[in-house]
Amino acid sequence: MKTISKILKLVPETSSNGEVTIGYYVVKEEKWETSEINIDSQEKVIDKLIETAAKHLILERDPYTTTLVEVETTGLKVIQSEGGVGENTLTYLSLEPLYLKKILFIKCSEDNTCRVVYEYRPKFQAIIYDGFIEAKNIDYSFIIVETEKYSRIIFPHELVLPRLRLRKAKKTKRTRKNKTSKSK
Repeated sequence: MKTISKILKLVPETSSNGEVTIGYYVVKEEKWETSEINIDSQEKVIDKLIETAAKHLILERDPYTTTLVEVETTGLKVIQSEGGVGENTLTYLSLEPLYLKKILFIKCSEDNTCRVVYEYRPKFQAIIYDGFIEAKNIDYSFIIVETEKYSRIIFPHELVLPRLRLRKAKKTKRTRKNKTSKSK
């Protein structure tokens, strides 16, 4: 069965227009490969696609970029990514890395009517996944992030996810047992 793999190397960027600042990714390198996978049953197709994507992630690993691999065959697609989360990342803007179309800032009034108070359209090809959105002087109730596949609603409290706290294991003092010698 023939597969097509798309490998993207993504680097984090930041952009601001004075009102809105966003953290996103841009494509540093793009590569395409075709390959043939041997399968003995239809159930193993997805396993082979995952295996192919993992192989590309290992071969294309780079500590300074996020690697995104899409492996596709007729009717099936697997997406895997690996890489360091950007230092400025505050939340996940999209469930998977996708191209950003626009960001709408929505304000709702007390009578439950909502309207767009600000619209941000990037002037570049931005891929959003993990990142941040900061708004200056915009009063809004929620944000709608429109990507190439779907729209996602993000509430203000979701724009900064709490950092995970790692607990360090407590060190316990070891007591040394005195060796006793046995004499005969």
